[in-house]
Amino acid sequence: MIGSGLIPWRFRSRHNFVKANANFFLRQVARTPPVPCDPAANVEAHVLVCQRDLHMCLLAVKSFLHYAPAVAIVVHEDGTLAECGRALLRAHLPGARIISRDEAEQSLASVLPPDMAEARRRHVLLMKVFDFIHFNSGRRTILLDSDLVFRRPPVEALAWIAGDDTSVFYNPDPMRDTYRATVRPEAAVPDWFNSGFVGYRHSIQLSQATDAIRAIGYALEDQTVYAYLLAPYAHRPLDARKYFIYDGGDIPEQSCMVHFISPDRFTRMTYLKVAREVCGTLAE
Repeated sequence: MIGSGLIPWRFRSRHNFVKANANFFLRQVARTPPVPCDPAANVEAHVLVCQRDLHMCLLAVKSFLHYAPAVAIVVHEDGTLAECGRALLRAHLPGARIISRDEAEQSLASVLPPDMAEARRRHVLLMKVFDFIHFNSGRRTILLDSDLVFRRPPVEALAWIAGDDTSVFYNPDPMRDTYRATVRPEAAVPDWFNSGFVGYRHSIQLSQATDAIRAIGYALEDQTVYAYLLAPYAHRPLDARKYFIYDGGDIPEQSCMVHFISPDRFTRMTYLKVAREVCGTLAE
């Protein structure tokens, strides 16, 4: 009998195999028409992408733009994206800004303190803090994870984009405590805060992010840092049944967005079924 330690991770389960080869299984999205964005829009959405999750990212952004075309898109690549991947993004997302890891490194080198630069180097998810803030025009901001899929119009988010609501909206995660630092801000941390889909109108500086990370002594990922940074502002969770975090079970019929977080992403192959459904909508 072969020990599991000798079997490569990607072959240990169907879930792992699909996750390791997601671009192949989601290749249908590359056959849908381009979806332009508006680089001059007063709302900009930032997303981090790696080569493995390229088609997932494309599906997330295209399904969002399908309902929210008046948004600027800024794609940050983590250093693993090949030139063909960047070309694919440019072809499918006309008007989007694609920021390479090299460009980000050069731009941040003179403004990021050494300890924060080291933290960013060690923990790639901190690119969602430092890079998103640094390359932000100061307009209204939306954080997008690459594992989101929009099935129907996200009505509440669209109202926020079009209106003058100054509160922070976010995708709640009622299944787990998402704030992982022992130090908490004076203001109440948003309940069940998940940073996968967030909208805020407040200007955040790199110095604030640096101060926050040093204050809480936590630099492993972006979610806790954003919860700390956004705690002082009015915030409201979106309806967790409509903006649903997939847990391996059934997806609520009323869901307009599904967040396929990593541990359960391809359980029951539900992600692929939803992706096919949405690609059909994008192709219409």
